[in-house]
Amino acid sequence: MVCGHVFTADYFEPHEFALLFQDDTEPPGTPDERRYVWAPTIRNIATIMAPPARWLDVGCGDGQALFVAHEWGYDITGVDTRTKSVENLTARGFTAFDTITNAGSGFDVVSMFDVIEHIPDPLEILAAVADALVDDGLFIVSCPNMDSEAWRELDATGRNPYWREIEHLHNFTRSRLQALLRDCGFTPISFDIPRRWVMGMEIVAQRTRRQT
Repeated sequence: MVCGHVFTADYFEPHEFALLFQDDTEPPGTPDERRYVWAPTIRNIATIMAPPARWLDVGCGDGQALFVAHEWGYDITGVDTRTKSVENLTARGFTAFDTITNAGSGFDVVSMFDVIEHIPDPLEILAAVADALVDDGLFIVSCPNMDSEAWRELDATGRNPYWREIEHLHNFTRSRLQALLRDCGFTPISFDIPRRWVMGMEIVAQRTRRQT
């Protein structure tokens, strides 16, 4: 905890993860309400990396973030380990893959919304993100924030719901996540608090230019 990173001692096997994530129900709210939630995030990226540009969303779920990015004018691709999510996006005419490796490279933007806390090895997925991005490309990552005052208040009263999320394998402070991004070839350039979840944080980082 001193370094600002808390993680579980043991991780689920692949078949156990499959059971945890087998629920494909859509999040609450109408499509328009969900678009409203995602709009500030996409608008923020558009001010830095204006469309048209290639956008890859890792852990895309039902695709709502990608659909809003598409409305902005981005060329979108989704990645999700759940077969149903990939099939749903493909059926709607979009490109989707089951792994980031299969998605290829050359993307201008990679997003990973509320995913990194579920990944057993964050270094591995961050290396894959770096490989998928062009030089100076943008990476936007969100997850719970142990730095938030709300987190501390709920911890003090024993009511913090994130300690009961058994599929969350990591929790980060803002400073720890930013340090991890720097270690993996990214330069953090902005910080925000998303509307989607209590105690969340959203960091935009830029892919460091490769050595030639």
